[in-house]
Amino acid sequence: AAFGLFVLARPIIELLYYKNSIESIISTGRILQYLSFGVISLTLVQALTAILQGLGKPIIPVLSLLVGAIAKVFLTYTLTVIPSINIRGAAISTVAAYTIAAIINIVAVAYITKIKFNYRNIFLKPLVASLGMAIVAKLSYMILFNIIGGRLSTVVSILLAAVVYIVLLVLTGSITPEDMALLPKGDKIKNKLGKYNIFDKNKEK
Repeated sequence: AAFGLFVLARPIIELLYYKNSIESIISTGRILQYLSFGVISLTLVQALTAILQGLGKPIIPVLSLLVGAIAKVFLTYTLTVIPSINIRGAAISTVAAYTIAAIINIVAVAYITKIKFNYRNIFLKPLVASLGMAIVAKLSYMILFNIIGGRLSTVVSILLAAVVYIVLLVLTGSITPEDMALLPKGDKIKNKLGKYNIFDKNKEK
């Protein structure tokens, strides 16, 4: 989602705030590009917070967010006064804050559980799927822009990217049959994919 949001930041802003001036759309689009990377950190923070609470360590997520908040305040005041960065400094500091909190939580979970994370499954495979999705989103928007117009091409590109992302998650083994079953109508999708032995092929990898 973060990579898709990054490549379609300006089109999304233009879709939602089409009455704004082009200068405002461009400026806001750039800020959204910075904030898009915060989606990754924020997702990790939320997931790891639940894990740490389940482990009986609810204070750790609180402390990690406190450290992140302190870093955000410092970076905001430091970066926003730089003319070349200006308001984008607030976006950068927000991403940095959640990234710091996420790193602290990851280290805490690894230390408490003594689990060795499979970084290939956790990060590399989803990264491949995300990059593939972002490429499809960007290319489809560029191709459709002159055919059906900017706003409609944005909507179609988002839908195409979502489908491609799910397919790539399955093909890379980032999502399991159990994960698929949790999605709306996931059982039906899982059964259809099962006919092609896709999940079995992923297990062999």
